[in-house]
Parts: sequence; structure tokens; C-alpha cells
Amino acid sequence: MICGRYPGLKPGTLRSRASREKWATPRNISTKLIERTNHIAAAEMRGELTPGQADRQMTDIEKVAETIAEKQAAHKDVVHNIAKKALSKHRLPKIKSWRDAQIADNMGRKALGMDEDTPDAIINIGVLGGGAVVDDYAPTPEPQPVEV
Repeated sequence: MICGRYPGLKPGTLRSRASREKWATPRNISTKLIERTNHIAAAEMRGELTPGQADRQMTDIEKVAETIAEKQAAHKDVVHNIAKKALSKHRLPKIKSWRDAQIADNMGRKALGMDEDTPDAIINIGVLGGGAVVDDYAPTPEPQPVEV
């Protein structure tokens, strides 16, 4: 979305800068929360924290994790609605290759929220908008014999 607001800004450039400047992203926030949880548990075992202090800190971490989960769910709903709206506006071209079929399947799965196990999925709505994708590189699959 940010790249759409600023012409010339490429997603790769944005990811590079985020990585270089250590911006907060869902992936590194999760990692940091896990590291913090392990640090608290280790400090409690070494006697640096009382059980009550450790419990309070763990409760704070759980609240942060819940907030992040809520924001991710809200973002997922926004992306779902954008994808659904974009797909309903466009009449996709006829499927001419296996690659076209795979792209259409992936778009439909993402629009319907079927790819739940990929939290960092990026949806490119305009892939088929300008015409069919020609797959010159993929060999045509051979028909498989059917045994009776």
C-alpha cells in the first residue's frame, strides 16, 4: 500500500530499508517477544526476578501479543476486502496455460482467506488485469493413461 502512494518506490527498496533500519515488522516483533519471554524465564530461574515479577512481565508480553494478533486480523480483513473487490471488478481472461490456472487458483485462495498458514502473503491484484499470461517456459503436461 505504501508503494502505491509513492510512485517509483519499489517493494524491494522498502523491505531493504526496513531490514537495514530494523523497523518493527510482524516477523521480527514475534521473534523479539519470544526472546523476551525466554529472557524472563531464565532470569526467574537464576533468581534475578521473583515469580510475581516474572508473572507480571509475562502478562505484559501476552497483552502485546494479543494486540498484535488483533491488528493482524484487522489487516487481513482489509486485504481480503480489497482482493475481493478487485477480483469482482475485473473479468479475467480465459485460462490458456497451466501457469494461468495456478495464478487464478492462488488469487482465489488468497481472496477467500484459504492460505491461513502464510502470514506474510503478498497479494498482487493486477497480475492478470492486462491480459493473459503466456507461459512459454512450462512444458505442456503429457496426458496420463487411465487404468480400468
